[in-house]
Amino acid sequence: MATQLREAFADVNSREGRTLLFIDQVGSTAMKEQQSESHWLPALGWLYDTTTRIVTQADPAAEIKYLGDGIMVSFDSDRATEAVNIAIQIQEAINDANQGRTGAKGAVDFNCSVGVGTGSVVAFVTPTGGRDYVGTVVDKARRLCDAASPKAIFVDQNPQAGMQAFM
Repeated sequence: MATQLREAFADVNSREGRTLLFIDQVGSTAMKEQQSESHWLPALGWLYDTTTRIVTQADPAAEIKYLGDGIMVSFDSDRATEAVNIAIQIQEAINDANQGRTGAKGAVDFNCSVGVGTGSVVAFVTPTGGRDYVGTVVDKARRLCDAASPKAIFVDQNPQAGMQAFM
């Protein structure tokens, strides 16, 4: 079992074209240090619930992975436009909640950054049975998210470059 993932990573059949969307709460570490868990945890739950609702309504086949105060969503590579539209919808929902237009005022007091990348990834099944992805496209989408300012959506300007290894 110790070599299971190493073998999966080396298998050329594990390459897939995917679009990855990363969403991350901006300044969450400072927020958690300044607020009690009873305040920030419901806000994180709201983000998870809202993102899950928006994503599954738009693309039931998308895979959602919660990453602490962030979320990674994986789509088929031909769904890049939909991924950007979903990112816009999530940012709008956060803005509406921050403004009190959804009844969530007070529960939601944060912003998120978003990064989107498309290309070849290594897909694998984790030891617990879930699907996951690694590769430069995954890293790039995360780095775009990290570089984006609050409320921003950064999209890889050359998504087809990441597809060359897949083709």
